[in-house]
Amino acid sequence: MKSLILCLAVVLLCSSFAAADQAKTCDEEPESGFCQAYFPSYYYDQELIKIKVKINKESLRQDLIWNGIL
Repeated sequence: MKSLILCLAVVLLCSSFAAADQAKTCDEEPESGFCQAYFPSYYYDQELIKIKVKINKESLRQDLIWNGIL
C-alpha cells in the first residue's frame, strides 16, 4: 500500500512539473532565426532528365554527397 501511495505521489509530482513547463512555454516570446518549416528544394535528376523537388534539405545534401557532387 505504501508503494502505491509513493508511486501515485511521484506521478502527480511529475505531471505538475510538466504542466508548469507547458504553461511557461506558451507564454514565451517567439524566437527569431531559422525554422524547420516546409522549404522545397529543386534539383536536376540526370537519369530521369527532369527537375525534381526535395523537401528535406539535409536529405538533399546527403544525396549530393553520395553522388560525389559535394
